[in-house]
Amino acid sequence: APDRASAVGRGCGLDCAAMAPSDKRAAYLQLSSECWYVIRRGIAEPDEIPPECGVMVATDQGLDVARPAPRRAMQVPFGLWMSLARATPMDGWRSEDAQMHF
Repeated sequence: APDRASAVGRGCGLDCAAMAPSDKRAAYLQLSSECWYVIRRGIAEPDEIPPECGVMVATDQGLDVARPAPRRAMQVPFGLWMSLARATPMDGWRSEDAQMHF
C-alpha cells in the first residue's frame, strides 16, 4: 500500500468564463495529481477545456469521460494533510449534499 494518498481536483464549469486562466485552477493543479472539469453537454467542447485538465460530461445517465486528465507525480505535503484532518466541516454540510444533482 502506498504511504501517501494522491489528491484529485475537480471544477464544475458553469460557463466559458469558468474555463479562462484562473488562480483557482492553478491551485488545483498545484495540489492534485489530476484535475478534472465536469461540464454539462452544450456548455463547452472538450477541446475548449485547458489541456492540463481532464473533461467529464454530465448526462442524465451519469458521467462520461470525454478526455482523461493527465496524471502528474504529486504528493500532498504532510502539513496540508494535517490541516485538512483538523479542519471542522462547515455548518449545514451534509454528506448527501456532497454530490451535485444534474
